[in-house]
Amino acid sequence: MATVDCEREIADLRPGEHLLFLHESEAEQREWTVPFLCEGLERGEQVMYALDMTSPETVVRDLQAAGLDAEAYLHSGQLGLLSVREVYFPGGCFDPEAMLHAWDRLVDQALEQGYTGLRVTAEMTWGLRRWPGSRRMLEYEYKVNSLFPDRLFIALCQYDQRRFSAAELLEAIAVHPEVVTARGRHQNLFFSASQSYCGAEVAENLLRFRLECMETRTNLRRALEEQASLAATVLDAVAAMIMILDGEGRVVFLNQAMEQALGYCTHEVKGQTAWELLASPQERDDLRRLLAGAEQDPAPPVFTACFTTREGQPRRLRCTCGAPPIPSASQRRIVITATAAPEPPA
Repeated sequence: MATVDCEREIADLRPGEHLLFLHESEAEQREWTVPFLCEGLERGEQVMYALDMTSPETVVRDLQAAGLDAEAYLHSGQLGLLSVREVYFPGGCFDPEAMLHAWDRLVDQALEQGYTGLRVTAEMTWGLRRWPGSRRMLEYEYKVNSLFPDRLFIALCQYDQRRFSAAELLEAIAVHPEVVTARGRHQNLFFSASQSYCGAEVAENLLRFRLECMETRTNLRRALEEQASLAATVLDAVAAMIMILDGEGRVVFLNQAMEQALGYCTHEVKGQTAWELLASPQERDDLRRLLAGAEQDPAPPVFTACFTTREGQPRRLRCTCGAPPIPSASQRRIVITATAAPEPPA
């Protein structure tokens, strides 16, 4: 699994975002919440943490370990460490509508006091405590989305996967536009601002929306398959020989010209390492180094390689090797374009 840069992910957050954060341990929780708090304080936002399972002393200690003077931020009022009872149950009973009005006021107050916005994270385990009104937490999570598009407000709702059931987490995911997990920050494919998730309609709307998502993804898959087919057709029409490898040097695609030159079809060699399959033993290390350096080299390397065909015959090719800039490491591609190379003089 690729390492996730939590601080970078948090730094990319912008006002108007409402995120669900799933964690399975205190270490995972700290890994995301501490940068979330630090980033807000350093940006000049007013920052609030609604605590249920975590103590204020733990948060102060974690912030100090990150290099911030937590006590100074608390004293100034920029940082607030409050219990979930203080935040969500000020009158003894949770009221979603009243909570929405409260956030609206708190954003205005933060701006009036000179802060650049309001940043909140909350431990949502209070929804499991059977306090008066706590059953309306999902309704609140859905309705609070209306505050975010036009307000300088960011919220990270923490859901401990060890305490919530799978069914409860599925419902919580449905009402958050973005989801954060140990693997990173994700746009939520299963969120719809137009759906209602209140009361008895929850299950029906979740079912309807997920079926719609499946249909949408099927249509996207078909469109991508059509685009891939078109791209393959274009590449086959090119006179040059083309081989596409993944980031590990495994064969992904050969166009028709390359298939004819080597005697292999794509489906026969797909997934095999190019230098093991095609290069002579004397040239394997050189080819591996050339392909490994394709991404770092600003000028695509040009080289002559002696590939071995399916029939075991040597085939000299003049190759240009390049790596298109693709952000996702798992989607990295190396493209080899080749023409026939003259045989060396006898």
